[in-house]
Amino acid sequence: GAAIATIIGQVVAGLICVAYIPRFEHITFYKKYLKLSGKTCGSILSLGFPSFCMQMATALTQIVMNNLMTDCGAVTKYGSEIALSCYGIMMKIYQVAHAMFVGVASGTQPINGYNFGAKQYGRVKQTFRVAVTVSFIISIVWFGIFQLGGGFMAGLFVKNEPLYLEFAVFCFRLYMLGFFVYGLPQVTASFFQAIGKPAKSLLVALSRQIIFLIPLALILSGRFGLTGALAAAPIADVLACLLAAVLIWTEFRFWKKNSMA
Repeated sequence: GAAIATIIGQVVAGLICVAYIPRFEHITFYKKYLKLSGKTCGSILSLGFPSFCMQMATALTQIVMNNLMTDCGAVTKYGSEIALSCYGIMMKIYQVAHAMFVGVASGTQPINGYNFGAKQYGRVKQTFRVAVTVSFIISIVWFGIFQLGGGFMAGLFVKNEPLYLEFAVFCFRLYMLGFFVYGLPQVTASFFQAIGKPAKSLLVALSRQIIFLIPLALILSGRFGLTGALAAAPIADVLACLLAAVLIWTEFRFWKKNSMA
């Protein structure tokens, strides 16, 4: 039933998109322009590749972390089942928070792309600042929720299990300890994608999960067990934020030197 519902949802969403095509105000489709062009396809794929890699990185991270929760949790008082289930619950709630950043990044991306193409670089910088401000506010709010509301959120799924709730609070607080800086890499990756720099976008998009989180989780879990696996996340968040800050600072400095903004 869940699988059928997923398929129906995808079909309906696709039909809505197709039905909206004739309503475009500034874009008209002609048969002669529907012919595939290698250059155009290559450009689309290069700009979309960071988003594709981000999805793959998320899946790979879940595989690694699920295995670490099972293996490391088994040698603690919590056991593998509690460790894995609490991590799974946390990731479901995390996806709600992450979706907000995706909304900010997706909302500003066409604005950045349009104004960058029109050489309105001042508007691009202004849009980026607004995106960073909004994402920072979202980050702080969710940081507070994760630090103070872990027990409550876990209690929505399982009740009257003291050991389970104890680990859930610990898991939420430690894994999300660096969430207050989570927003900058998200909007920075979207920014570079919008201005046609897929390599930098890909670097930022993969930095948290592939470059930092997975290696750190494997290394720290070997030395500190379950605590080390969870502690890898806030470290990765901070490192990814620093990388994004350096790249965006370098980009805007280049703009200033070339009188672009």
